[in-house]
Order: sequence, then structure tokens, then C-alpha cells
Amino acid sequence: MNLNLKKRRTFLLFFSLFITLFILSIVTHQTDNAEIETGNISENEKINDNINKIKPKTSGYWTLNNISIDGNGANNWTWASTQDWVSGGGTFGNPYIIENVTINGDESISGINITDSSVYFKINNVTVYNSSSLGNNAGIYLYNVNNGTLTNNNISDNNGHGIYLYNSVNNTISGNIVKNNTKNGIFLFSNSNNNTISLNNDIQNNDIGIFLNSSSSNNTISQNYINNNDYGISIYLNSDNNTIYGNDIKNHIFFGANINTTDCGYNLFYNNNFTGNGKNAEDWASANNWNNTNIGNYWSDYSGNDFDDDGFGDTPYNIYGPAGSKDNYPIWDDGVFAVIYPTTTNTYYTTDFFNITVSFNETITNQGILSAVIYYSLDDGSTWLTENVTELGSGYYNITVNGSKFVDYGLKTIYITGNKTYYVNGTDTYDIILICNHTDLAITYPLTTNTYYTTDFFNITVSFNDTLTDQGILSAVIYYSLNDGSTWLTDDVAE
Repeated sequence: MNLNLKKRRTFLLFFSLFITLFILSIVTHQTDNAEIETGNISENEKINDNINKIKPKTSGYWTLNNISIDGNGANNWTWASTQDWVSGGGTFGNPYIIENVTINGDESISGINITDSSVYFKINNVTVYNSSSLGNNAGIYLYNVNNGTLTNNNISDNNGHGIYLYNSVNNTISGNIVKNNTKNGIFLFSNSNNNTISLNNDIQNNDIGIFLNSSSSNNTISQNYINNNDYGISIYLNSDNNTIYGNDIKNHIFFGANINTTDCGYNLFYNNNFTGNGKNAEDWASANNWNNTNIGNYWSDYSGNDFDDDGFGDTPYNIYGPAGSKDNYPIWDDGVFAVIYPTTTNTYYTTDFFNITVSFNETITNQGILSAVIYYSLDDGSTWLTENVTELGSGYYNITVNGSKFVDYGLKTIYITGNKTYYVNGTDTYDIILICNHTDLAITYPLTTNTYYTTDFFNITVSFNDTLTDQGILSAVIYYSLNDGSTWLTDDVAE
């Protein structure tokens, strides 16, 4: 009986302890919930919340007809950050990012319209086309915007401007394709200052490639490909202190670059390539600079010389326009002219036709020089030929040489030169070994079959002629055989 009683007491003790712990667990849970409801979040909850905050959105691709963000309106960046196509937080280290979006403006509005914004943001890998031609509409329109970065976008085939900055400061535009827009490719207007347009923007087939207008100053335009617009770069109305360097500015209908009001000053152009424009440059304001202290620009129509071979023209390049501006250090490009085939000295006969391929390149743009005239000489420069030259494209030319055109034989040097207006002649040589097989050997005496005795000495006269020049071949070695060619003799031969 006593043993059973002890067992019951032990059971009741453990049962009571279990009930107590269960009740404490419920109370603790209720207390935690109360803390959460009153804002007293536990440390674990804080950690989980931070994890949720930094977890990135799922990446994707979106097709839209417009994005409009108004920094002071209902559709501000806080609203935008709730959209699938925006990520980030608007800080320098964690900017808002709009990417992987395709926008058809449907001829009614700008593709992307951002106003009154100073947060950090980036627009990347976005395609915008068919935006409206009305008013200020553009593929991307930034109004009173700072701290934006536009990279790797295709802003083409819009009915208005491509990229338009109005009163916008400290923005970067790099690596974009901006083509076939009805108005300007990239337009900076009304105090759009301290912006950077650089690093491989491809700007083609717009009205003006890059247009700085109405006090748009202290901007940097560098390392862009600006090609085949009506105008390349235009600077207008009190736009000062802009720096333009390292750009390819080519094939524009009117001007490669023009400053066409007298109130634009201290703009600097250097190390640009101006090639094939209607006029390469125009300047109406006297305070602009077309070279820095060390280097100017390359001008495809520069007609001076570089006699001291220092890489710069010996006389300034005159800029078109009433300002009388000059580039004092025009870049001189000797070009690279080289025989690229054959690469070894070969042996040819005068009956042969053989090919030589040369390349003629412009070192400034690393492009082939087209439509050059190729001359070559087979007689040490006494006579120059242009016949049988074929342009292969991209600066390559093929010369088909007729071996019978040489005037003598042996180790011969072929001199080759390339010529084009506004380029220094390129020259190179190619050596060959030439063998004349236009020959004729004949017995001229006696002309009849005669009888001789073994005690006789008799004479045979032969002629050895070059039929190309119709001249006798001198200092030849004459061999003769008296035993049907088994043995050949050279003794008792007199020239």
C-alpha cells in the first residue's frame, strides 16, 4: 500500500509541473504578441524584417506604353518602387533601377517621363520607340531631374527627340543607341549643366546628334560615335564651358560641329575625328578653343603638311565662320600602308601574272582608306603604273602584275604607293626574283649542213636574244654537246 501511495504522489508532482509549464508558455506567447502589436518588436522579428526589406524583386521583362514618375506627385518614386519594373532604394549606393522594359509610345506621349526628381536612379536595358512628336515629348524626357544614369538603352525611331534633358543636372548618359529620331538625338536645354554624355553612345540619323541649348554649360561629351545626322554637335544660346573630346564625328549633311551664336564661349574641342562632313566645323563665337595645350583634332580636309613629322600639321586648321577660330595642333595622320600578300620573296617568270595585296588604313579611326589611287613601279621608280588595280573594300587593294612589263630581271624590287586627297601617300615595297623566259636561241652560221673531217676546226655562231626587249642577252654561258647530250662542254666559246 505504501508503495502505491508513493507512485501516486510522484505522478501528481510531474503532472502539476507539466501544467505549470504549459500555462507559462501560453502567457509568454500572448505577451510577445502584445509587444508586436504595441511596436516592441523582438530582435528576431527585426532581423526577419530586414531580410524582407533587402530581398530583391524577381527579374523579368515588361512591355508598357509609358512610365511617368513625378517626384512631387502621387506617382512619385515611393509609388514607383511598388511596381514590378522598379527595384532599389534611391540612394547613391542603392539607386532605383528601371530595367528590362520595352515601351511603345503609340505616338501620344513620351516613353519615359520623369519630373522633379533628385534621388539616384538608373534606367538600363530599356527600349523606347514611337513616342509623340508634340511639344517636349521624347523617348526619355527628364524635367528638373538630377542624379540619373541612362545606360545601355535603345532610344530609336521616336517621332520627337530621343533623350531630352530640361533644366537637369548631374546626369550620365552612356552606352546607348540613339538612332532615327525625327528631332534631336540627345537634347540638353535650359540650364542642363554638369551632365556627362560619354562612352560609346551610338548616335545616328537624327536631326542634330547632340544639341546643347539655352545656357546648358559645363557638360562633357566624350568617346561617342556620332554619324550621319544633319548636324553632329550643335551649341547654342549662352552654352559655355562644355568639353568635347575623343568623339568620332562623321558624315553629317551640314556641320560636324557648329557653335552658331556669338554668346557661347570657352567650349573646348580636342582629339575628335572630323571626317566626311559637309563642313567639318563652324564657329560664330571668338572665345572657343579647338585645341588644348597639347593636341587638336583630326580634320579630313586639312590641306597642310607635317614636314617635321611630329604628328601635327605645320600650319593651323581654319574653322569656318566669322569667329576666325583655328585649331593650332591639327592631328596629322600618315596612315599605314603595307604589302600584306605575299609575305615571302617568290620567283616568277616573265610569262607569269601574279598578285600583290596592299592595305591602306587611317590610324586615327582604324579604318581602311577607300577610293585611293594605287601606283606601282617595276623599274625602280622611273615609270609608275595604275593598271590592273582592283579595290577589294575596307582599305584593301589587289595589284595584278604582268611579268612581261619588267625591263630587266633577277632580284627586283616593286615600289608601291597609295594616294588620296588629304592623306599622306603611303609607300611599301615587295621583292621578287624574276626569270625571263621570253628567250630565243638560234644558230645563225652555218645555215647549211656541211662536211668536216676529224682534223678540222670549224665555227658555229649562235644568237641568244630577249624577245621582250628585242635585245641580245649578254654574258650568257653557252653549253654544247657532241654526244647527243650525254656530256656538255663550255670550252672554246667566245662572246
